[in-house]
Amino acid sequence: MAVSARARAAGGVEITVDDDGPGIPEAQYEDAFKAFGRLDEARNQNEKGVGLGLAIARDVARGHGGDILLDRSPLGGLRAVIRLPG
Repeated sequence: MAVSARARAAGGVEITVDDDGPGIPEAQYEDAFKAFGRLDEARNQNEKGVGLGLAIARDVARGHGGDILLDRSPLGGLRAVIRLPG
């Protein structure tokens, strides 16, 4: 996992979180933000959690005038980019 932060030219900050896990298909990026969603039940059988992490994180970012976007990570997994205004 790698985390970085930088100031945006338009003001504000951009925080990037990259992981080297299995990632998710691009077609499921928006589904990952749905509360209580579990994208791959087979992969998560022994994992605890209720699928609220990204939903809550996006609500917090949007509450501050920003957003979270998902993309493919150069590490092989998922990239989350949090953009917050200045």
